[in-house]
Amino acid sequence: MANEDLACGISGLSPISMWGTERVSSWLEQNQLEQYCDIFQSHNIDGYALLRIGHSEMTELRVTIGCRIKLDGLLSNLRYEAQQQELLRQQQQPYKSPLQALDSQQSTENGFDQD
Repeated sequence: MANEDLACGISGLSPISMWGTERVSSWLEQNQLEQYCDIFQSHNIDGYALLRIGHSEMTELRVTIGCRIKLDGLLSNLRYEAQQQELLRQQQQPYKSPLQALDSQQSTENGFDQD
């Protein structure tokens, strides 16, 4: 399986930023980084934190240089996928012009729901 495929892994099940620590551990295992599951869990690294880990955090978590290089590439792919998930989520919401949004808000405040 290619690194791009591994980075995608189980992310299609829910937004990456919403992953819990168990889901992060599954992702680490899927990417042959299971030796870091305990340390990531003990530092409460969830999906939100995972997407924001940088080199200094990897050093603090005692990730070896080789694994840091691998993890950096996987995280780049994961961040890209998270951006794509967010774009897709935004596209699935119906567009409302500022006037429509204001009108809808005023109708709701007056007890009318036009949606």
